[in-house]
Amino acid sequence: MKKILTLGIVALVLVTMSGCQFNIFTEFDKIEIPSAAELSDRASSDPDGFIDDVNDYIESDSISEDDADDIVSVLEDLYNDIIPSDPETQQKAAILAGAISINSDPEAKDAVNEIVSIALAGYADMVAVKALFPTDETEFYKMLDSMAAASDAYLEFESTLDGNGDPLFPLTNVERGDIAQYAIVSIVITEIVSTVTPAALYLFVTDPAAITLDGYVDPFDTGGSVDILQSYLDFAGIVI
Repeated sequence: MKKILTLGIVALVLVTMSGCQFNIFTEFDKIEIPSAAELSDRASSDPDGFIDDVNDYIESDSISEDDADDIVSVLEDLYNDIIPSDPETQQKAAILAGAISINSDPEAKDAVNEIVSIALAGYADMVAVKALFPTDETEFYKMLDSMAAASDAYLEFESTLDGNGDPLFPLTNVERGDIAQYAIVSIVITEIVSTVTPAALYLFVTDPAAITLDGYVDPFDTGGSVDILQSYLDFAGIVI
């Protein structure tokens, strides 16, 4: 309980201290996104250039939901070393994969923004938690997929930080806050899903009378998840 309530407060602090990812750039003309095969070829032949391309897509607000799946798939291949690249490029790929997974899904992005209300309500309140999820079934499962993809990316990124919790390239405090916020929310939601079946969670979300989630066990009381969340708080420079 204490860990969850602390997490809610920290998330609120992160929201107030950090900018909103991908809304801080000047908007340029939209760029036509290549096909999935072309994206993979570009990443294989020039991983660093592919990362630069993805940043250009983001800055020009060119990534649609359909494009996002193809781009994230290639980024996953990079950070998992399926497409060989250097460690710094892999870290950048993980950050981009996590952020694009969330920002390309309106429901997932809303969930990140709505974490403020969860913090104020107390994260252990499952009624507040259910408000994060859409009631439309298609949107619900798409959001779970988006959060899972983001969680995987941010877990991988965290595992590659050095002994001081730093990446292989410089990041501003705002960038660290953004990354930590997105990581914490996606990891928390994915861990909640892991304690019950997605179908049971959907029934809970869509039942107006439901005030508890049957079978839910707090995954953050002990274990590795708590350590990972603490690592992201340290990464963002948040001391509790």
